[in-house]
Amino acid sequence: MKKTSIALCVAAVAATSTLKAALPLEDLSVTFDFGYESEYVFRGLKFDQQVIQPGVELELNGAYAGVWGSYGVNNGPFLAETDYYAGYSFPVDEMIDLDLGFTYYTFSGTSDSSFEVYGGASFDLIGDPSAYIFYDLDLEIWTFELAGGYEIPLENNLAIELSGALGYQRWTDSFADGGEGKFTHFYLEVHADLVFPINDYASFSVGPRISTQRIGSSNDGQAVRNAVAGGSSGRELLWWGAMLSAGF
Repeated sequence: MKKTSIALCVAAVAATSTLKAALPLEDLSVTFDFGYESEYVFRGLKFDQQVIQPGVELELNGAYAGVWGSYGVNNGPFLAETDYYAGYSFPVDEMIDLDLGFTYYTFSGTSDSSFEVYGGASFDLIGDPSAYIFYDLDLEIWTFELAGGYEIPLENNLAIELSGALGYQRWTDSFADGGEGKFTHFYLEVHADLVFPINDYASFSVGPRISTQRIGSSNDGQAVRNAVAGGSSGRELLWWGAMLSAGF
């Protein structure tokens, strides 16, 4: 599954570049990422460690679609994940863009999957702030997230990219593996990457990440904490990651 998914991403990039060269698709853009993370942390939750994360995305006149995956280097007890997503982004005025889409999460070796829809807005302001709402139809999870980033230019075309996200979730017991009723989850995640430009189309970045989470009230708080926070009301994680990005 791991080798097949990575091969599909690489094949998609090659096929798309050939298609773009053959057809008059000046507005078509393709981006490819190949990342490594010492921990796989998603919305404050640790899912795996030492993972590679390839992805490819196509965009044309605001419509986009892509494939992204996370695959454990050591083939541990966690499942390989492959996600498929698509959406449409369009401007409302000179400062606001709206974005609507969906993500289909799949996991190897199991029939489990989930379907999430989302909508959000990004603003042409300092820090590139954005606000999104996500809803997972299968797990019945609401997610509200604020995000932003800032680039600090350095000498020799290097740069430091700072990014972060603050989120609030409402979960049902179906995700808590024994918890009863609904409960809340808060998370904060911050990245700081040193970016090395390779050429006009590609770059390499590496840097630390940190996240923290807190579990709110629940009818069965201990079951919830055992399921998502290692038996406590919160957890802090520190790890690092690197990524090779290319686009045209």
